[in-house]
Amino acid sequence: MEKAVLLLSAAFPDRKLEPALYFELLKDLKDEPFMKAAIDVCKTQKELYPGTNLVAILRDRTMQLQQVLPTLPKLEGRRWVQPHAEFKALVDRLAKEKSA
Repeated sequence: MEKAVLLLSAAFPDRKLEPALYFELLKDLKDEPFMKAAIDVCKTQKELYPGTNLVAILRDRTMQLQQVLPTLPKLEGRRWVQPHAEFKALVDRLAKEKSA
């Protein structure tokens, strides 16, 4: 979480971020989706207005990512995990339909 707050501080230098406050309000979130949410906010949030609730934005993005991340293929080392047989069958069927 500390890295995410440092990242946010660098991306939004005019915003006075209190690490202790952010930790207290966001400590229930998992680290990986929270870090990804912080990176996403830094990449996509063009501006933070004085009334913008950054904690709520981070919480929303993290919750969205927590729902999506488990559905993404896992990496083992540098290789993708073998796809499920159903997925392979679907790809084969679509390839046959496209070539027909």
